[in-house]
Amino acid sequence: MADPSSFSNHLNVVIRSTKLDWKVDMAAKTIAGRVDHEVEGITEDSKEIILDARDLTVEKVLWKGVEIPFNYEKVNPALGDRLSMAIPALSKGDRATLSISYRTSPSARALQFLTPAQTSDKKGPFLFSQCQAIHARSIVPCQDTPAVKAPYTSKVSVPAGLTCLMSAISAGSDTAAGKEQWVFQFDQSIPVPSYLIAIVVGVLEQREIGPRSAVWAEPSVVEKSAKEFVETEQFIKAAEEICGEYVWKRYDLVVLPSTFPYGGMENPCLTFVTPTIITGDRSLVSVVAHEIAHSWTGNLVTTANWDHFWLNEGFTVYLERKIIEKVYGTARRYFDAREGWDSLPETLKQVIPEHSKLRQNLGGVDPDDAFSSIPYEKGSSLLLWLEQEVLSEDETRAFLRDHVNLFSQKALDTETWLASMLARYPKMKDREAVVNEWLYGEGMPPKQPKFVDESLIVECVAVVADLLSSATPSAARFAALDSSQKVFVMNALAEKAPLDVAKLELLAAPAFGIATTHNCELLCPWIKAGMESKWEPIIPVALEFAKTYGRLKFCKKTYSLLFAWDASRQLAKDQFEREKPNMHPITVQQVEALLNKYK
Repeated sequence: MADPSSFSNHLNVVIRSTKLDWKVDMAAKTIAGRVDHEVEGITEDSKEIILDARDLTVEKVLWKGVEIPFNYEKVNPALGDRLSMAIPALSKGDRATLSISYRTSPSARALQFLTPAQTSDKKGPFLFSQCQAIHARSIVPCQDTPAVKAPYTSKVSVPAGLTCLMSAISAGSDTAAGKEQWVFQFDQSIPVPSYLIAIVVGVLEQREIGPRSAVWAEPSVVEKSAKEFVETEQFIKAAEEICGEYVWKRYDLVVLPSTFPYGGMENPCLTFVTPTIITGDRSLVSVVAHEIAHSWTGNLVTTANWDHFWLNEGFTVYLERKIIEKVYGTARRYFDAREGWDSLPETLKQVIPEHSKLRQNLGGVDPDDAFSSIPYEKGSSLLLWLEQEVLSEDETRAFLRDHVNLFSQKALDTETWLASMLARYPKMKDREAVVNEWLYGEGMPPKQPKFVDESLIVECVAVVADLLSSATPSAARFAALDSSQKVFVMNALAEKAPLDVAKLELLAAPAFGIATTHNCELLCPWIKAGMESKWEPIIPVALEFAKTYGRLKFCKKTYSLLFAWDASRQLAKDQFEREKPNMHPITVQQVEALLNKYK
């Protein structure tokens, strides 16, 4: 189907494989080189190829080795640029090679270059990419749509002393001493969409954490990262029991600098993770379970376009929680599910009605501007409800494996998925009207799934009541909760804001330890409670938090609170302007959109 977020004519000519030859210039903050796309005709006598691009400098285009003219057109600030090339007629089924020599812009949306001073160890510059949703077009001219999947190979030249990693299997390297440039080669043999092309360059060390897994990080971070992610193989095995064989060979992780805008990114063979999940107690490793789950739901079975994003994320959250159930037990699965459900009303306040649907219509909107937890939590809640109301026990056990087997290496849309469900499960027909309301309706879902084990929730609710009603709430009772339960309590308190100053000061006291925690999931709701209670001592805390942690979940929310309060708005504006050069381009774009409301 056509993709509203892509200019490419992939319904006429489609990329079947990609070969990258890149040179990374850390000083100039660019990647230069060539891409060779093997393309295939889909319709009779295709005479044009249109690719997505953004802020690229295209130098030369070859068709079957012969130079041809091209037209590079800036089209849309939200969706980028269009690269079009007239070609001799390519018949249906015929293949040929399109070669493009080009270089990226220093302001490429997909890339962040950091100076040595901006890294943890100060030992060298750093580069990482983030191509989801439509940012691959800023590092390579491509059909930047999830509907197109292709294997890729790459050869990357970087300054000597730096390690290069990609979302692929290593195919060798030349890191000889004395050479000014080191060369790394990679091979991703499984077809992937453009948003899963990923690169990291920096001073990195590796620690093996399992028979097919390693963690990469800056030297000062690598040991504690390895300890944090030691359960990775357990998660992979649990997922294999549910979905079938892990086909990607390696599952490595790389811990990125704190400017990385997301909790994790499921790049094949090399998951990117934020340092904000490294707490020392493994309390936030569900992020890793989530990214592992994407190896099946997202990377193998992929949304057809971003209107159907819930098929990536709703399925992945559902699978993540089944993995968590296998490793940690049923109570933990339903604790996470209930927490996700309870977060929906607050999220719905922050999105327009169209973006509150599962099956959305983005039109010409940048998918990043529609991003929220709706596809994740509303989508996974639908699947949990179907498990309880439509599927038998045997069908539930086979559901995800059958889903993967049916749609593996395909691009899936909501309507095809629904038709498949109606054909496979007889009870689905009786629920079709409700499912349609769930998929296409705005706001809260029409039904609530059952949270069959709420034992972990019960004590949390009691602690929240104690904190709100007691003049001297029990610090010991709060301390006895595990980290996930404490996060639940803090989020519940933040929802009750404004709070009395005495309560905020109590939480800041050493007995509760919120003010000194390194767990951002605890700090963020405490900051929210303080800001919405107009407690001025929280302003410098909020400013420092927004500056230190570039993960959008925290940074965007905190800047939103700072901009909304007269007492902190100018301080936040000034800090944001100062910090822009140190922030990820995606984060800058999102925070600027918030700031525009106050101009």
